[in-house]
Amino acid sequence: MAAMKAKVWRWSIIAIIAGCFALYQAGNWAVHLWDRDEPRYSQASREMLQNRNWIIPKKFGQTRYEKPVLIYWCQAASMSVFGDNVFAARFPSGAAITALLTMLAVLLWRHVGPQRATWTVLVLGTAAMIIASAKMCLTDSVLLLWICIAQVCLYAIWRGSRQWWVAIVLWVAIALGLLTKGPFNIGVLSMTIVALAVIQIERKWGWAVAAALLVAAGLSASDLFRRHLDPTTIRTIAWSAKIIGLLLAGVYLWQVRRLLPPALAWLKGTRPAIGIAVVVLLCGPWLLTAYLREPAYVAAMFKEAEKHATIEMEGHSGPPGWHTVVIWATFYPWSLLIPTALTIGVLHRRLPPIMFALAAIFGPWLFVELWQTKLPHYAMPAYPALALLVGDALVRCIRRQHDDLHRTLFVVGAGIWALITMKLADLPWLAVGFFKPLPIGAMVVLSLMGMAYAATVFLLFQRRRIAAGAVAMAVGMAIVIATFFLWYLPAARFLHISRLAAQTLQAHGAIPAAFYQQNVKDYQDPSLPMMIDYKEDSLPFYAHGAIREQRDNGYLSKADPSDWPAWFVLTSEVWNNTPPQRQALLEIIDRIHGFAYADGGRIVEVLVARKRDTVPATQPAEDSTTAPAGP
Repeated sequence: MAAMKAKVWRWSIIAIIAGCFALYQAGNWAVHLWDRDEPRYSQASREMLQNRNWIIPKKFGQTRYEKPVLIYWCQAASMSVFGDNVFAARFPSGAAITALLTMLAVLLWRHVGPQRATWTVLVLGTAAMIIASAKMCLTDSVLLLWICIAQVCLYAIWRGSRQWWVAIVLWVAIALGLLTKGPFNIGVLSMTIVALAVIQIERKWGWAVAAALLVAAGLSASDLFRRHLDPTTIRTIAWSAKIIGLLLAGVYLWQVRRLLPPALAWLKGTRPAIGIAVVVLLCGPWLLTAYLREPAYVAAMFKEAEKHATIEMEGHSGPPGWHTVVIWATFYPWSLLIPTALTIGVLHRRLPPIMFALAAIFGPWLFVELWQTKLPHYAMPAYPALALLVGDALVRCIRRQHDDLHRTLFVVGAGIWALITMKLADLPWLAVGFFKPLPIGAMVVLSLMGMAYAATVFLLFQRRRIAAGAVAMAVGMAIVIATFFLWYLPAARFLHISRLAAQTLQAHGAIPAAFYQQNVKDYQDPSLPMMIDYKEDSLPFYAHGAIREQRDNGYLSKADPSDWPAWFVLTSEVWNNTPPQRQALLEIIDRIHGFAYADGGRIVEVLVARKRDTVPATQPAEDSTTAPAGP
C-alpha cells in the first residue's frame, strides 16, 4: 500500500512539473512584449547573437549597463535554436522555473516526504508572480534558480554536511547569480544566514525587529514624507531613524554576544577560500575581457546595482512594508493560505526544514524592503520557502493535526477570496467603450471560468474538503491563465500597438534589408523611421531596431522637412499639434488605437505616416486595426 501511494505521488509531481512547463510556454509566441524591460533584454540578446559580441551587451549599438551578461547568453542561445522571436527570448525563463521545480521535487521528496514535496511544487508552480516571471524574458526566473540552489546548499551545510561538492555547488550557484544580476543574490543569502541565526537564538527578537524596522524607515523616509516635509527635515528624520536602528542592533548583538558565534559556526563548512577561487574562476574571465574591451563598462554595471539599492529607479518606489502589501496579489491564489502557513510554521519552527524556511522568507524579505527601488518580483527569492510552509500547512490540516483550515474564519476568508477572484475575471470588460474590436468570446469565457473557479474553490473549502479545494485552486489557476494567454491576449489587438505598427512599416518596405541580417547596423542612420511621443520600447524590437526615438514632440513643427526621414510613428496628439501645412507633407498610412501600458498606461492613437514625395501610395497592411485615413 505504501509503495502504491508513493507511486501515485510520484506521477502526480511529474504531471505537475510537466503541466507547469506547458503553462509557462503557452501563448508566448503570440503575446506582445510587456513593460519596458522585456523588449530591452530581447533586443540586446538579438544584437549579441547577430553581431557575435558575447562579452558586452549592446542595445541599438549602445552599451547596456543594466545587468551582467548571463541572461543575454541564455536568451541569445535560445534565439539561435528557436529563431529571432519573442518565444525564444522568453523560453529560458520558463525553463529555469521548470528546473527549479524539478530540483525542489527531488530534494524535498527525500527530506520532507512525497506529500509535502508535491504540495510545495504545486503551490510554487501556480503562484501568480512565478507564472508571470516564467513567461517574461527577464532575469528573475534564472536568478531565482541560482538563489534556490545556493540556499539548498546552505541548508545542507547547516545540517552538518561537510562534502566538498556541496560547497562547490554553493559557490558555483553564487557565481552564476553574480553573472545574472550582480550582487543581489549575495544580499539575499546573507540575510537568510542572519535571519537563521536570530531564529536559532530565540532571544531578544524585539530588539532585532525594532532595529530592522527603524533602518528600513530611515532608508525610505523620502517616500514616506516627501509630500509633507521639506528635504532638510526628511534627511534629519532619515538619519535619526538609521542611527537609532543601528544602536538597537548593537544592543541586540551585545545581548546575544555569547550565543551568536555558535549559531554561525557552521559557516566554516561553506569553505570560503574555495568559494573565492570558484567565483574568480567563473566570473573572472568575463569581467577581465569586458574591462579590457570597455574599461568603463564594469564600473558602470556595478553602479547600476548600487542605484537600485540606494535610490528609486524609473519611479519604482514605496515605503517599508510595500512588499508585504503586494504579496497578496503576487502570491495569488495561495495568498489566502499565507496567515495559516506562517502561523503553523512558527509553531513548528524547531523542525530544521521549517526553521530554515522561515529564515529564507524573513531574511530576503527584509533585504528587499530595505532596497529603495521596489518591484514585485524582487521578493521572489522568498517564494520557494513560503511555498514549502504552505505545503506543510496543507498536509497538517488535511491530516487534522491542525484545524486552522477547518475554522469558520478561514471559510469567511475563502469567501472574500472568491469574490475578489470573480471581480478579477471581469477585468477584461474594462476595455469595453475604449477599444474596438474586442475578443468578446474570450471575455465571456474568462468571466464564466472565473465564476466557476471561485465558486468551486469556495464550496470545497466550505465543506472542509481541504485537499480537493487546494487542487481546484491550482488547476483552476492554470486553466484560466492558459486561456488568458492562448486566446484573450493574442486577440486583444489594442495591446499590440507596437507589433501592428511594425507590420505596417515592414509591409511598405520602410525597414532596410540590412536590419534583417547578421551584421553591425547603423542604428543612428537619419533615414530610419522615427517614433515621436510613442515611448514603448517594444516598437524598436518588432521593427528589428530600424527606428529612432525623437524626444522632441515638436519636431515636425520645428525641423526642416528636407531633413525628415521617410517614415514616422507618432501619436494623434503630436499630429493634432502639427501645423496644417506640415501635415499636408505627410500621408497617414495606418491608425492604431490601443493601450500603451509601458508608457504611463495611456490610451493612445498611433499613426504610421510617410512623406508624400517618397514612395507611391500602397494599401495598408492587412494586420492593421483600421482602414487608412487621409490627413
